[in-house]
Amino acid sequence: MTKKKRKSFSKEIKEQAVDDYISGAKSAQQIADEIGADIQLIYRWKVLREENAKGARIDEFMSEGADRAMAEKLLQKELEIEAYQKKVAEQAVIIDLLKKLQTSPLCPPESELTGLIKTSRGSAQKRKRAKK
Repeated sequence: MTKKKRKSFSKEIKEQAVDDYISGAKSAQQIADEIGADIQLIYRWKVLREENAKGARIDEFMSEGADRAMAEKLLQKELEIEAYQKKVAEQAVIIDLLKKLQTSPLCPPESELTGLIKTSRGSAQKRKRAKK
């Protein structure tokens, strides 16, 4: 039996594939089909790029005078800030959409749930009085 020869890809092909995937221009499956690779390879290349970027950022911090532990902490804090910024941006979009819905003529100014909440509170108070 002969072993199947493993296909190798140039650095440019890998970079282009990851760029297309990250930008959303193509799905991972489309890219994999185009270059004749397994879809998991596209995901692996993306992870490797992210790890290399983190390593480069740590090297930057170290060249600015921070030790390795401090550089890793700074990178971690940067990633946390980035995650919070994304979350705030998503919440801002949701708030804007809710404001638009609230001012929409299709949505009554007072929610139907408001009446339901008032009714259930009144019923609970009546039950308490009846027990006494």
